Amino acid sequence: MKVLFDPQVFKVGPSGMRRYYSTLYRGIIKAGIDIVHPRQPLFSADPTSSQPLLQELHPTINRVFSRLSFYKKKKAYYRALSHEEYDLAYITSSTFETQFLKYITDKPFVMTVHDTMQAAKLNHMLVDQSRDTMALGYLAHHAERIACVSEYTKKDLCNRYLIDEEKTQTVYLANFLDSHSEEMQNLPEKYVLFVGNRNGRKNFYEWVKAVAPSLKNQPDLYIIVTGALTEHEKLFYRKLGVLKNILSKDNVTDGQLVTLYQQALCLVYPSVYEGFGLPVIEAMANGCPVIASNCTSIPEVAGSAALYIDPLDPNSMLNAFRKLIEAPALQEELSEKGLIQSKKFSKEKFISGMIDLFEQAIQSCKK
Repeated sequence: MKVLFDPQVFKVGPSGMRRYYSTLYRGIIKAGIDIVHPRQPLFSADPTSSQPLLQELHPTINRVFSRLSFYKKKKAYYRALSHEEYDLAYITSSTFETQFLKYITDKPFVMTVHDTMQAAKLNHMLVDQSRDTMALGYLAHHAERIACVSEYTKKDLCNRYLIDEEKTQTVYLANFLDSHSEEMQNLPEKYVLFVGNRNGRKNFYEWVKAVAPSLKNQPDLYIIVTGALTEHEKLFYRKLGVLKNILSKDNVTDGQLVTLYQQALCLVYPSVYEGFGLPVIEAMANGCPVIASNCTSIPEVAGSAALYIDPLDPNSMLNAFRKLIEAPALQEELSEKGLIQSKKFSKEKFISGMIDLFEQAIQSCKK
């Protein structure tokens, strides 16, 4: 089997999505599947690894160079779709671009759908993203097979865009953090952890508002977030009286993230919409208790190993926070359950599921 691997996703920085595609890329190579690269020098290196040269350049020059490099890669990829020898194209674009369909000729392509979160009304909230809401459905209709990261996402995709369920398959994610823990200086003794983007559907600011009364009475308890705080956030936390309780860790490596999980009292994940919820599985795999929302895909992933909250109910968020922080026995119980639950989601199952999907697509196209 020869797979032409779309490299677009590797232009993003460290993230769960990049770990996903990097794990897949390396996993299918290890399984003996040939990765077809466009015949262009910029594709000669492993696209899952960043180029050391870029780290030494001025940030502005870095951005310009990266854009020019990516533009050349994209043009080379389009040419490869119509000129290279391959059995299957795997599309990784995170922007749902459809231009490649003009070049792909008669070869099948497979795609992964991580979520359908373009515009969804969730009770009194409208969560919106600036991507073409119909482009995802358009691509899904043209794909030979579709990998969905959860049963929730699969059902949502099929219902929202009228996709034939027979061409979809749930291929669960796993803990893609390969690194061992790295030492981190000046970590507080007591902290809860939040990982990821804090805006919109992640619901972090509403959660902080809900737990602020408890935080203000515990000066030795901290919330650690990944990524730098903006001035807008700092004002918000200052008005709540909890700015001193919020610590940020920017440019966190995978090894440092492992350490943060392992030493945290718990992970908090109050999102109102998730296609899977990768930080939940990462936390559980590292023995970190989890407080998480009781909606969308999260109960499917966490099972009975999380303390669930209603992300739209401030009292629910506050009560769960107090309950877990004040109960070491519950923390230990959830930690043990999480380790067991996380073993249901392995990288080996993920890779084999994707390879099975590839084979199905090729066979279906030959009929």
